[in-house]
Amino acid sequence: KYYRPFCKYVCPLGAIYGLFNPVALYRLQVDENKCIGCKSCMRLGCPAISGRSPVIDAAKCAGCGMCAAVCKCSAIRERA
Repeated sequence: KYYRPFCKYVCPLGAIYGLFNPVALYRLQVDENKCIGCKSCMRLGCPAISGRSPVIDAAKCAGCGMCAAVCKCSAIRERA
């Protein structure tokens, strides 16, 4: 299964976003103290969230915020 194949392989903006996401002002992070391990964010199929516990890979994150929207305990928030 390919997630956003057009964005990943064809769109030049996808490559630019991927380069600048690690230094972007707006980034999402998982607060491990609030996370209850329900993995609802991981069920989205988002390539930016991986591992046994949710960790957001900044280089793959498109900043859509869907993971934060489905988080039951508000553990995903904007990184300060």
